[in-house]
Amino acid sequence: MNIVPVQIRPHLIPFFYKEFEGVEVNHLSKKVKACKVNSESALGFMIMLSLQKCKFPVKTTGKFYVYLEISPAIFSESKLFNIANGKNSFLEVPPYLNNKINEILEDIFRIAFQYQTRGMLKANPNLLVRDAIIEFMNEYQLDEYGFQVESIRRLLDRGQKNKLSRLQSKVANRVLNI
Repeated sequence: MNIVPVQIRPHLIPFFYKEFEGVEVNHLSKKVKACKVNSESALGFMIMLSLQKCKFPVKTTGKFYVYLEISPAIFSESKLFNIANGKNSFLEVPPYLNNKINEILEDIFRIAFQYQTRGMLKANPNLLVRDAIIEFMNEYQLDEYGFQVESIRRLLDRGQKNKLSRLQSKVANRVLNI
């Protein structure tokens, strides 16, 4: 198993740690929070494609780590794709691709927010939109990262019509706190 540091936006940490298989692992004599992402999953494969070899371990600043369980099957497909093998070297995600990974994770987060909030409102017609938003914010500790109910409400309203349209267009997202 390779542990590859991927810096993600702070507000995504509690979301993905809870929704993925979050564990604590040792990485370079340090305990870090990590999410197990199988390299054969769609997300894992995209991250695998972005990896490159580096001579030294990536210096981390106490952020979030994704570790990938690299299976031999993925390397047999490397004739089609340029995939770095971390067997005898350290691996890193270049900054530009790290930003793209963050954009994908942000999309997943926002789409999950849309569906979870709408699902809560549909299941309980007496529930106020504000209360559904507060429940989502509490579940993922979003208030600790500067999110406010009003701004989240605008996010919900914007995505109400076409929840997946975010995946079709250029990312115009103002969340740059990474």
